[in-house]
Amino acid sequence: MSGDIEKTCRLCKTNLVIKGVISNTRILFSSPNAKERPLSERFRDVGVILPYRPGVYSGRICVKCFRLLVRVEESQITLKKWQAELNVTDTNEEGSRRGEKRDRDTPTKTPHKKKLCQSLSPESTPASRSSTTEVSITYPSKTERHRCDSDISGVINHLAKGNFTTAARLMVQHEDLMEALKPVMGAVIDKECQRLCQRREGFMLWKSSPEELKSFSLHNLGKDLARMAPFMFSLICIISGMQPNHACAAAAIALRGRENHLSAFAYYVNSVLQRGGARKAVFKRLSRMGITTTHANAVKHRMAKLKLNPASRSNTTEETWQNNPTCYTIEVTLS
Repeated sequence: MSGDIEKTCRLCKTNLVIKGVISNTRILFSSPNAKERPLSERFRDVGVILPYRPGVYSGRICVKCFRLLVRVEESQITLKKWQAELNVTDTNEEGSRRGEKRDRDTPTKTPHKKKLCQSLSPESTPASRSSTTEVSITYPSKTERHRCDSDISGVINHLAKGNFTTAARLMVQHEDLMEALKPVMGAVIDKECQRLCQRREGFMLWKSSPEELKSFSLHNLGKDLARMAPFMFSLICIISGMQPNHACAAAAIALRGRENHLSAFAYYVNSVLQRGGARKAVFKRLSRMGITTTHANAVKHRMAKLKLNPASRSNTTEETWQNNPTCYTIEVTLS
């Protein structure tokens, strides 16, 4: 009930909701600019006391009543000017009675206060400002009409006009609509993940053999994610502040929780740890978080690479690693 009170004007009781949004209003007891006085104090200066009682009285007024307040303030300034210049009694001896009559006609020093709105009286019926949104569905045999609720009328209106951006913004602001959208968006992400987990799609994280890891890079991983799972990857990029390496690493770790064979990134991290001389306990902890493989698999994979290129044991260099640390090479895996 208190929420409905805040949707009406404090003075004329006009409904302030237009297309589901409160608009064209002024707040009484606070001011967006620190240099401006609250409207409640300005009303007090013209003789209208508005107590602050949330839930009992509205804390807003419409633009029409605000304009009336400005006019009353301007009228008071003019009135005081007239009082200062013209409120002088005539002291001529010939027209003493006329002077008395003229004194009665002049305004007093405490003029009557103007009423801001005629609708302040309880007997008056304020004019409501509202709109109705209806949807018409035409079938071959009949036509159906459905009246939309006020809280979703703005969404329907903007959808009908093709303003999809505004309609989407209003939908996510609606609690019930947002709850209904969550499983739908989750289904879109799940479908993209299912595609990535199919080996025949050729996703880069499937390519974990020693020969295939030579061409591994975070840049190419990001291109695969943007091509095969655009919605999921866009959300991760937003979370990471549009940092591509962070987004690719997060996506690779998360996808390995769904499909353990998506391990190319895990073997890439293995090579970094082996290059730094990490011990078995490090692999044990990181493998539990899905960041690396187990230590046994890391050693097995390393030995397979040594069999593939035995000469790399004595020809290891740091040049490739320093120039492109996101590129997987055989040299990186050797300590």
